[in-house]
Amino acid sequence: MSKLECFADEQILDTNEILDLAHSERIALKVADGRLLMRGEPSARLRAHLRSASAALRDELAVRERSVWIEV
Repeated sequence: MSKLECFADEQILDTNEILDLAHSERIALKVADGRLLMRGEPSARLRAHLRSASAALRDELAVRERSVWIEV
C-alpha cells in the first residue's frame, strides 16, 4: 500500500487545518492565475490532503489574498 493510499481513509482536514499543516511543514502555498501552487516537499499526508481539497484551498487562499478568481 502506498503512502497516499494509507491516508485515503483518513477524514479530510478542513482548509484551515490543511494550511496549518502546510505551515508546520514549511510548505508555501499560493494562488497564481487561478491555480494552487506549492513550494517545498510536502509529506505524503499533506500531499493527500492537498489533492483532495485543492479547489477549496485555492478559493480560501484567493480570499485571503483579496484577489478572488472567478471561473469563466
